[in-house]
Amino acid sequence: MMGNEFLAALSPVDRFLLTCTRQACGPEHLQRAAAISREEEFDWDQMFDTATDHSVAPLIYVNLQRCAQSGMPVPDAVLHRFKLQAARYAILKKRQATRLAKALAEFHEQGIEVMIIKGGALDLLVYEQPWYTVPHDVDLVLRATREEMGGKYVPHLDGYGIEYDFMTHHDIIMNGALPVDFDQIWADSEGAELQGQPVSVMRADDMLISLCINSCRKRYFRLKALCDIAETVAAYPQMDWNQLASRAKLFKVNYIVYTALLAVQMALGARLPGDLLSTLGVGPIRRRLIGYLANRSSLSAFGSLASGRQLFNRQISWQLLLPYASFYPNQIWRRLRFAWATRQTG
Repeated sequence: MMGNEFLAALSPVDRFLLTCTRQACGPEHLQRAAAISREEEFDWDQMFDTATDHSVAPLIYVNLQRCAQSGMPVPDAVLHRFKLQAARYAILKKRQATRLAKALAEFHEQGIEVMIIKGGALDLLVYEQPWYTVPHDVDLVLRATREEMGGKYVPHLDGYGIEYDFMTHHDIIMNGALPVDFDQIWADSEGAELQGQPVSVMRADDMLISLCINSCRKRYFRLKALCDIAETVAAYPQMDWNQLASRAKLFKVNYIVYTALLAVQMALGARLPGDLLSTLGVGPIRRRLIGYLANRSSLSAFGSLASGRQLFNRQISWQLLLPYASFYPNQIWRRLRFAWATRQTG
């Protein structure tokens, strides 16, 4: 069940989006969406803008079509705007896939093992259609250090929406703040095929952990990040949850995983094993703090990444406290030190 306290404070638009941000949008979701759309303060234009900002407009379009087919009145102009967005993103995803296949082939010719992570891995393993979410960078990890690459050719991918890192990835370790062991992730990775090219993917529990970390980077209430986690949980019903908890503790990200899964449970009603959250080793005081802050968050937490007051020339809001509540003390220090070192001056 979604968190009643959390939902009660949300706007009709936010509640509608949380209802429809899912691949399996069943009759109960369609009925709930229809009831919300009839509320006096519901704003179709705001719904489109928020879905676009949160990178889920194509998926919302698919479910709006289902809403319309079930008898819910959806303005034609709104459906048209969503249709254009979905078509545009489908074209961009197709172009990106072509470039990615070329890059993977070039890496393979050089004998460089490649792991695809985050959104690119989900397009391959979780989402029914890759265009359901907005295309951003495809993130790759090369199983080689910069020094080991030596004079080997590395495809020039700048401007093509494909980003790569060496052995590890800066987003997953949060630029050095988190001690995520990529050697272990590589050792347990699995083989797959993408666009006819061999590629490695994380084991299911490692992939879910990486998505929780990414959700933390987006202040936990970005719709795409919430959807990524919920759909991955649904896609791997046989996941070893005890193994997930052990791995999260080993990487010192168990507080982050706890917060991300709690947010997904509250916002999207994700079904988690009954004792999963209790196995993540989060003490009662921290649980209360995280619960208090999460219940007072909203979808605007992600929006404050791009607007609002600044610290070290970075946009902040009070909802920034939730990510920091999910860090170990030394991780807080590393994050602040990185923010200071990379601050913009002048």
